[in-house]
Amino acid sequence: MVRVRGRGSRLLWGVCAVLLAIGGTAFAQEKGQRYALLIGINNYTHINDLDYCSTDIQGLQKQLLASGFSDQRVFLMYDEATDRKQMPSKPLIEKTLRLILNLVDKDDTVLVAFAGHGLHVGDKSYFCPIEAHPEEPESLIEIDWIYKQLEECEASQKLLIVDACRNRVELPGRRSVMGNNPRSLMGTLQRPPQGILTLTSCDVGEFATESSDLQHGVFTHFLLKGLQGDADGNKDEKISILELFSYVNSHTKEYVAKNFLEFQQPTLRGTINGDFVLATSGKISTTGAPVVVEETPIATPDSMKPRPSTTIPSTPPQMTSREEETPKITPNPAFEQSIKEGNPVIRKEFQGLADVWNKQWTMSALEDNLRSYSADRFEAWRDASRQGSAAAQTMYAICLELGVHSPSSAYEASRWYQRAADQEVPLAQVLLARLYNYGLGVDTNEGLAMEWYRKAAEQGDALAQNNLGVFYDNGNQVSEDNYEAVRWYRRAAEQGHAMGQNNLGIMYLYGEGVQKDESIAAQWIQRAAETELALALNNMGVLYRDGIGVTKDPAKALRYFEQAADAGHALAMRNLAVMYDTGQGISVNDGLAVRWYRKAAEANEIVAQRNLGIMYRFGEGTSQDFQEAMKWLKMAADRGDSIAMRNLGLMYDFGEGMTENNSEAMRWYRLAADKGDTVSIRQIGVKYDLGDGVQVDDVEAVKWYRRAAEQNESGAQRNLGLMYQSGEGVTQSYLEAAHWFQKAAEQGDANAAQKLAFLYEHGMGVEKNQDKAFQYYKMSADGGFPEGEKCLGVMYLAGKGVEADMDEAMRLFRSASEKGDLSAKNNIGMMYKNGWGVQQDDAEAVWWFRAAAKGGNRLGQYNLGVMYYSGLGITKDRQEAIRWWREAARNGDEDAINQLRRMGLSIDP
Repeated sequence: MVRVRGRGSRLLWGVCAVLLAIGGTAFAQEKGQRYALLIGINNYTHINDLDYCSTDIQGLQKQLLASGFSDQRVFLMYDEATDRKQMPSKPLIEKTLRLILNLVDKDDTVLVAFAGHGLHVGDKSYFCPIEAHPEEPESLIEIDWIYKQLEECEASQKLLIVDACRNRVELPGRRSVMGNNPRSLMGTLQRPPQGILTLTSCDVGEFATESSDLQHGVFTHFLLKGLQGDADGNKDEKISILELFSYVNSHTKEYVAKNFLEFQQPTLRGTINGDFVLATSGKISTTGAPVVVEETPIATPDSMKPRPSTTIPSTPPQMTSREEETPKITPNPAFEQSIKEGNPVIRKEFQGLADVWNKQWTMSALEDNLRSYSADRFEAWRDASRQGSAAAQTMYAICLELGVHSPSSAYEASRWYQRAADQEVPLAQVLLARLYNYGLGVDTNEGLAMEWYRKAAEQGDALAQNNLGVFYDNGNQVSEDNYEAVRWYRRAAEQGHAMGQNNLGIMYLYGEGVQKDESIAAQWIQRAAETELALALNNMGVLYRDGIGVTKDPAKALRYFEQAADAGHALAMRNLAVMYDTGQGISVNDGLAVRWYRKAAEANEIVAQRNLGIMYRFGEGTSQDFQEAMKWLKMAADRGDSIAMRNLGLMYDFGEGMTENNSEAMRWYRLAADKGDTVSIRQIGVKYDLGDGVQVDDVEAVKWYRRAAEQNESGAQRNLGLMYQSGEGVTQSYLEAAHWFQKAAEQGDANAAQKLAFLYEHGMGVEKNQDKAFQYYKMSADGGFPEGEKCLGVMYLAGKGVEADMDEAMRLFRSASEKGDLSAKNNIGMMYKNGWGVQQDDAEAVWWFRAAAKGGNRLGQYNLGVMYYSGLGITKDRQEAIRWWREAARNGDEDAINQLRRMGLSIDP
């Protein structure tokens, strides 16, 4: 079961500031060797693809070879490679890096370059290998791990080149990754440990631009040009890191600014003794296409999420900007004059009402104001309305709509709002627009709503200005125009309208209709939060939780979420629960998590309903209660949550709180599968595979396994491999089995890695290869799979694919044994029996054979029988020996069967 949880100006540094910590003099690189690991990924398994990363990294390989690097010391990994060893999966990347760092000496140089997606989730930054899934941290490569490997190696010069902020990271369906924080990613990269230099393609808060004209990322294009010789500023036929950075920094900034109207500034961070040379005399290539700079049109903005926003995406898209204009506000002079010439009492009353509206913009504030007058005043407004007073008509209409001193009638109210609106009363216009917008007393008509909002907005009504911005923002009744949305949001915000301030902040955060600036975004949202707008309070919590536009501060995030939650904001309640549930910057507190999940769930927040159900299912933060779990999971499932559906299926499948019900389990699995839940698709395959509640149908099982496997569900890939291995539901094919085991193993499936290793060890469907067998057994063991640990122990014991190491064999056997692997217990017994790497000890051997035998392991049973028969480590006992040999024989052990035959005994007494 997979548990899913909820979720000022830019700082610019110049070259001098960037390189302040770099001192010393340049030295020639010929003293040591130069190694490079180059990784580029365009096509990802689970997240959105990129365009030129693979091209960039192959171009860098060619240029490094032309610049003096040896082909034997440049390791290239990219997703289009035909050689499996070059595929940029997490296991292979980590293995290759460790290999390189084991080769380097103290005078050597190491360069690691990565072009692809990067993420910062929770409190850690990661590079994304080809199989990366943002919701599964074990599939990612932690940047601090890379820094640690580099820090511990002996090389004198260490350079990390990173181009990992080209685009927002998205899951299928253009779903942004919850909690991803590119600012924190760049912050991690720009704080390398002592002795390491990091060159990044852009600065905090920026995106790295790709160019179809250059057929490269802009940063990499100029990196290659610089290495070709263009960066040789002093003409000494050597390209130093400082020269290269100066060239790449200035040319990247200029090209991106001119062609994309964006800002992208590469950075160089780190401390190291002396500069170093990357390209030397006679090694600088003079080939390469010239830089082409053309005028390009401003890009069309990406589509905007509906406003008002209910959450803040962590990775805003790039956006071009244009000069902002302020809409002209033109109060109607005829209305101003009519108010002055009307009844002075009504004029004063209306002015007081207008003042209330312009401070609070709520119907409840208008109602409170009008209820403060007697019923006599209502009659006076009615009479004046009939005589044509626009101010009286507005007040009379509000009374009719809200039932103040009269029965409530939105229809009658609409007639009087219309008359006042026709006389250019902005308050009447915005309230009439509201009726059309929500279909109150009139048929819903968003076109008329927008028309009246515009009239009121042009006269300065802040609520109308915000709502007009929403129409442009969403492309509702007009072509989507984020620039117009920003103009109207700004007018509302400058008048203190909280929702306008929040929405303007969101536009800055996204960079939509305005130059992206997270600091300014935070300032506007903060101003909205100061009015206690619950939505803005929640959004400030997100900013402080993830460190967007403000310094990351979990304590402040918690306070903002609490304020918004106390105001009844359901998403804030869920966000608060998630912080307590996952310990995001605070101590885990399951009790408080349950409390806030419940509040959010009762407010109809779907993810909270699902998570509350899961908390009850596993008894986290509350007593385990399957009935409560069922209630909340069903509530979320009925609203379409596929993970809730899957959990219901599992509960029916395992009989949690009820009798097992395979038909209901299958029904929920199918509903979840129809929504694309790959785990449920796999579970349907398991049902057909085992005949659990359905007729065994291997062909049907294979169909479902394949459907999930082709969507990269690792468990289904492993199970499909097993079907090919055994020939169940398909023609037996060890080659196909190896193919699917490989795919699952590359996603970190330790069980599949063990299965693949077995095929390599025995040459089944693949060429027999003890080195690869060892590699995959180790991958399995490193993943904690006990059978993988046991098999790796056997490799160390026998010296297969690795030098024999009895201590390591014993360590692995013990680890597997502690996880319940019976064969490992038997193997420990064998090591004590034969004195392999330990003091020979028959009594200890007997203890381990007995532990394996009692668990039903036939080898342990046979060996325990031998020890009883021979009296080794235990009192000799022929009957006990026979008893254990019979147990082993019933389990199919041939040695036990033959021993009993030699003794003239049957298997059964």
